[in-house]
Amino acid sequence: MAENTTFLTRLAQLIASEYADQLRDLTVLFPNKRAGLFFKKALSQKLNKAAWLPRISTIEQAFAQWSKLEIADNLSVQFELLEIKAAQKPGEGFNMAEYAGLASQMAEDFNEIDQQLADAGAVFNYLNEAKALELWHPDGSALTDSERRYLSFYRLLEKDYYSLRKALEAKEMAYIGMASRQLAELDEDALAEKAGRGRFVFAGFNALTRAEETVIIKLLKLEKAEIFWDIDTYYFEENEFGKHEAGNYIRRFASRFPKAVKNFKSADLLTSEKEIIIHPVPGNATQAKALGQVLTNSQSDSKTAVVLADENLLIPVLNAIPKTVAHFNVTLGFPFTKTAAFQYLSAYFNIHLRQRKIQSDLGIYLKPLLQLTSHELNAYFLSSHELEQINNWQQNILQNSQRFVSKEELSETFKENIRLSNLFELLLQPIDSTSIKLLLSNTTLLVNTLSDWILDSNKSQKHTLVNQFITAGKLLHKIEELVKARPELLGFEDFGTLFHKLAIGLRVPFSGEPLQGLQIMGLLETRNLDFESLHILGVNEGTLPQEKSYQSLIPADIRKAFGLSSYPDRQAVYAYHFFRLLQKANTIHLYYNNEPGSFGSGEQSRFIQQIRYELVKLNPKISLREAAFALPSPSKRKDISISIPKNEQVMKQLFQKAETGLSPSSLATYIICPLQFYLSSVVGLQPNESFQEGIKYNELGTAVHNALESLYTPIIDKKLTEADIDKMIATSEEVLDKHFLELYPKGLADFGNSLLMKEVARQFVKNFLYHEKKSLTDISITIKGLEEKLSIELVAAGTSVKLKGTIDRIDEVNQSTRLIDYKTGTVDEKTLKLKTWEQLLFPQRSKALQLAIYRLLMIKSGQISSPDRLECGIINLQKPGKGLMVLSLPEEDESISPEENITRQLVGLLEELYDKETP
Repeated sequence: MAENTTFLTRLAQLIASEYADQLRDLTVLFPNKRAGLFFKKALSQKLNKAAWLPRISTIEQAFAQWSKLEIADNLSVQFELLEIKAAQKPGEGFNMAEYAGLASQMAEDFNEIDQQLADAGAVFNYLNEAKALELWHPDGSALTDSERRYLSFYRLLEKDYYSLRKALEAKEMAYIGMASRQLAELDEDALAEKAGRGRFVFAGFNALTRAEETVIIKLLKLEKAEIFWDIDTYYFEENEFGKHEAGNYIRRFASRFPKAVKNFKSADLLTSEKEIIIHPVPGNATQAKALGQVLTNSQSDSKTAVVLADENLLIPVLNAIPKTVAHFNVTLGFPFTKTAAFQYLSAYFNIHLRQRKIQSDLGIYLKPLLQLTSHELNAYFLSSHELEQINNWQQNILQNSQRFVSKEELSETFKENIRLSNLFELLLQPIDSTSIKLLLSNTTLLVNTLSDWILDSNKSQKHTLVNQFITAGKLLHKIEELVKARPELLGFEDFGTLFHKLAIGLRVPFSGEPLQGLQIMGLLETRNLDFESLHILGVNEGTLPQEKSYQSLIPADIRKAFGLSSYPDRQAVYAYHFFRLLQKANTIHLYYNNEPGSFGSGEQSRFIQQIRYELVKLNPKISLREAAFALPSPSKRKDISISIPKNEQVMKQLFQKAETGLSPSSLATYIICPLQFYLSSVVGLQPNESFQEGIKYNELGTAVHNALESLYTPIIDKKLTEADIDKMIATSEEVLDKHFLELYPKGLADFGNSLLMKEVARQFVKNFLYHEKKSLTDISITIKGLEEKLSIELVAAGTSVKLKGTIDRIDEVNQSTRLIDYKTGTVDEKTLKLKTWEQLLFPQRSKALQLAIYRLLMIKSGQISSPDRLECGIINLQKPGKGLMVLSLPEEDESISPEENITRQLVGLLEELYDKETP
């Protein structure tokens, strides 16, 4: 691509030659600001002498100036609509958060009605009738309340539309469609007077609205304006494949004003040499990796652009830019809802919302507070020492299973650190208040304070983060203005929802040099710009062009009837941007996700198909090839075997363990994973705990075990009666609550997970007791022991090893002794049936091993004289109706007792454990 062939350089050359003496009275209008910036540079290079530059403007800026109205942004329009809706529903429980999403859609639809010069009254009348017909009951029955509210909303849309225009006019403001319509409805003389003296050049437009078209055509007729198109013969004129959709809008304009479509028409797509490389890539984010690989092997400068059809690829792309790219500029803003600042503030609102819902006198609920104090953003304004302090506090909370904390406790914990004290003060004000004004002012204070702290840091990304908080501050200011005027509009519980809904659509700008380095852009930002080398990502059907779904309050048939944009219209816009971008490029890389999935992923865009089957046939100078990308295959991973030699220190620790005792659970851990056994049972390391809302499952099991022990203790050595069990059932909840209080001395909230887990525990205990009572009709039970601690000594590898265990319950049933273990988790009864003694040491037989050890402990310690009348089993408290699930041992060899077989297996295991040569 020669420098003088780009649209902007050709336009600059024309302006410099034909308007040399009229530059001061000339205004050049572009679709966006970026094109004007590049044009200004191009024109400066074309002017041979010092001269006044023409005014360079966007069409939106010009329409605002001509109409003498300030263009309100979408957020301001939404707030106007919220005020209008609130005024309509005084005392009807108007919910601002509920209407926030609707206000955004109303603003878009009202804007389009005006942009397309549609008859607003007719549109809303038609829409109202269609909705009434939609909810008509053929049987004549009355509408429900929700149906009446639904119809009322649509019935009031016309009133809302005119109320919005009136409210904005009173403030000398307008949304862009409103300003465009006012100008379009002027006669030619009045429009000329509004536009003022001088001439106007409209450059590089495509999808003009009806209002914009009307204004431009009137100025063209008055010979006050010229229009220059950036178009190519391939998609503007009909060819053997028909009329290309990319030229739809400009052909429509030509039908209204034929003389205006003669400028700057090229045939680059049909005559120029181009290399087009298609990159099918497995996965969306993987496209960024493929891009990074290609950029590493090519030269990237300001003549190269990376264009994202799917803007969700922005962060993966930024992470994939190779170090060989010295400079790059990001033109698209980052969605505010995906920023660290938004996530931080959402977590902050959650603290207050959860506290409001709980309304507990136990203190501040810790889960949302722990989430916020664990947020990555803290690292940008807290020192490493302060982060360590917070981490230590969090670990202490987790270890103590704490669920609530008082403000006094926090103040005492962090009293030595002013910044941390201030941070918690900021986060927890107004924790006990329901004032929305106070929450707003404190949120603003939090935003300003964090911005100052981040700016004071030496972090490389601090300005990006501060930009995020500036965006948050602007949104908070808008909400604050509305709440001041109408404090009744917003409930405390709805604030976070409103903030989130209004944040959708907000973008945080990146900082960079727009004229230097690799350009990273959205498709719309490429308008009027040309590049030698292109990388377009997300060229999938459903992304480019976008899928058919379109958010609007106005159904597709009504939209079509009144000339509002349709799905084919939007496709034509995307087609123009895509193919116009290819016109001047020499090298074009198209990346698409070829991984099968939903929403069109896996299917290449039909634009690629048009290149392959149409454009290449029309232009034989185009070289088209496909370059499949595969992730670099990782080097063959070798299983990493971690072995710990049994040196003197390790053996010392093992001998200490032999003295204190090995439990069935520790031996089961050794069988499953020797390394985990070493770390947990020998060294004493425990995995880091994470916060679990409410009661942990293992703690539920502890509470249930302890409750059953307390309930059965008074009847040890007594025959169990139905009256005993009735008494236990009556007191079971009180006993359980007492044991939960032992586990959680600072209390548990009666909501959410805590309430659910408490109820599960109650059902475990009560259901077990009911089934125990039912069993008394068939058997006689005498409780002989609860939580019985037993131990024996075994000799292995010349070492005396203590084996210990705690049996939940020992009872006598019809002259037999039963050793019972309660389980609150899942139990597979098949794993309790052993066919060989070797199965005792299989990893999946850990419960059988536990019962076998209990049997051995009972017999070897002399607690029972008749082993043949001993049963060992599990009662699954999830399914107490199944009764005792009994350990089934292999068929007996009369020469060797079961106890000897169990001992042999255990001694073999212990000899391996205490063998110095076995790591």
